[in-house]
Amino acid sequence: MKLKLLYFFTLLLHVSSLVTLSPYNSCNLDKYDNTVNQVENVVKEIDSKLWPLHNIFYPSKIQTRIKTKKSIQRKMEEREFDKPIYDIIGIRYIYNFLSEESLYQAIQYIKLQMTDSICIEDDDYIAFPKKNGYRAYHIHLYICETFVELQVLTEIMYNYNIIGPPRLY
Repeated sequence: MKLKLLYFFTLLLHVSSLVTLSPYNSCNLDKYDNTVNQVENVVKEIDSKLWPLHNIFYPSKIQTRIKTKKSIQRKMEEREFDKPIYDIIGIRYIYNFLSEESLYQAIQYIKLQMTDSICIEDDDYIAFPKKNGYRAYHIHLYICETFVELQVLTEIMYNYNIIGPPRLY
């Protein structure tokens, strides 16, 4: 418990130094460009750890994105100030599995391989979908001095999320 609190406060300090909301709701994103430059390092680091998994379960798609400054500012304004933003960098692994069981096996492997990174939290939207029907598994990490959200989902979930009701929200 003490270790989790230490990680939380360390990460909270990092995020608040990255994105600080002033009384006028303007963002101070001085470190944003540095985070953007980290994307290549983060993707290489994660990929080097997951390549054995890709020999067993090869993703049909891998997508990356960087949250824009405007999106970070909007998210900071919408939520409690003291809650960090963990998805500045997003990496989506889309697998062409037929069963959720196989997907959970891949998720377990990913979590085992990422043990030297700080795993902040994970959200199982497969077992517990969002109200709008969105389904995926999110793993929030602190790696290469930045926050990363890994999204793991099947091709069917991905298509439903971008075409179905979750897209409308």
